Amino acid sequence: MRRLLVAAALIFLAASCSVPTEDTAQVISDDDLPETLRRDASPTTTTTIARSNEPFTYYLLQQRAEQDSRFVVAVTRQIEINGTRAEQLAPLFGDDFVTPEEEEELVNPTAQLDLVAIDITRGVATVQVEIESLTDLQRLGDVAAQLVWTLTELDEIDAILIEVNGELQPIPTQDGDVSVSVRKEDFPRYNRDFEFPEAPEEPSDTDS
Repeated sequence: MRRLLVAAALIFLAASCSVPTEDTAQVISDDDLPETLRRDASPTTTTTIARSNEPFTYYLLQQRAEQDSRFVVAVTRQIEINGTRAEQLAPLFGDDFVTPEEEEELVNPTAQLDLVAIDITRGVATVQVEIESLTDLQRLGDVAAQLVWTLTELDEIDAILIEVNGELQPIPTQDGDVSVSVRKEDFPRYNRDFEFPEAPEEPSDTDS
């Protein structure tokens, strides 16, 4: 009889320690689950904030048909609204700024320079650029015209200075080289509608 009781006790103990099966699985209360696994939990969403862009006007140059000079031509590109002024101007200094459709007529002398920074003080933007050799700096007047037309599209800028390799550069204008800030009015020849004065007629043989 004692052996029978011991055997029964061992069978009961083994049954109580066995691994639960599907028949013995129990439902876990929502209160014991992590919040993300509860049936009444709100679904989580991931929000991606897109960068907002806006159109901005840059200026390239086109060669005049009958004059050894160029005039500015407006082109539009998309820029990031919250970008710094240097970031917004930087595309103009890229070799690939001019599109294949534009390159047949338009040129971009500013691409010969590397933009470092722009400092804006009291309406004057000092454009700091670098170039490997100053002897490679050609047609600074063209570059200045591009920059002054482009930057004065911004309400806070009225004039510009150009600093090359850490030094302010005299800027060629219609009235000669100037070492002060320049405005669009200093480059009238770069206006598409500028009328060049007619060259004086040379005296003929009959006038002598």
